[in-house]
Amino acid sequence: ATVVEDVVPVSVIRIREAVANLYGWGRRIQLNTFRDLLGPGLQQHLEFSELLHAVLDVSGRVARGHKNRAAKAERRAFFSRSAEADRQRTQDREAGRDNKAAANAGFTAQGGSE
Repeated sequence: ATVVEDVVPVSVIRIREAVANLYGWGRRIQLNTFRDLLGPGLQQHLEFSELLHAVLDVSGRVARGHKNRAAKAERRAFFSRSAEADRQRTQDREAGRDNKAAANAGFTAQGGSE
């Protein structure tokens, strides 16, 4: 795309799963300036910087990027249907072991197996 050909350039940026198309020379120059200034940190800023979203006029799903996602362990615990049941079963099992150990300790302290 050149000014002489009167073709509007399109710059495509990817922020995690989302894609944004930036149309026009102004957006292309702004994006290239941010690339020069931020270098390898551009992706991080594209994900989280509200200022960068406003300057590049990126909104919606693209602007949200990754910042609203929970950590992998949090998602697994939250979305697992049996997570609470698994925790309860583990606590019950541990309580049973503690009770058995306490009973055995009391039994052997009284000299029980003679």
